[in-house]
Amino acid sequence: MKLKILILDTKSAFYQKHLLKVEINDEKSVVSLYVENLKCVKDGYRVIAIQSDYETLDLGKVVLSEQGKGEFVLNLDRDDIDLKGIALLYEKSVPLIGFKGSKIENYEVYLFHC
Repeated sequence: MKLKILILDTKSAFYQKHLLKVEINDEKSVVSLYVENLKCVKDGYRVIAIQSDYETLDLGKVVLSEQGKGEFVLNLDRDDIDLKGIALLYEKSVPLIGFKGSKIENYEVYLFHC
């Protein structure tokens, strides 16, 4: 599965180039994320997955270098995951989000429901 990237708020000084790749095969689910030119923040960005039932999975954090580069790889050890999107969160903002297929309308509701 590959996710289409939607970049939000391109007027901000957050970004220029990003790559988000999610691989799911018959035996395992692996989330691989590579980020370049994203603003470096002290505590990193939370990586959140939106599943097909719109429940969210907190996958952990990606911490970037001072140059704004970072990588995140997580083996979920599950084959029953159907992801609709992956987002990077910082506080109450979503500087980067990718969707499988079409954009999820009002995705903020699902990401910030807690």
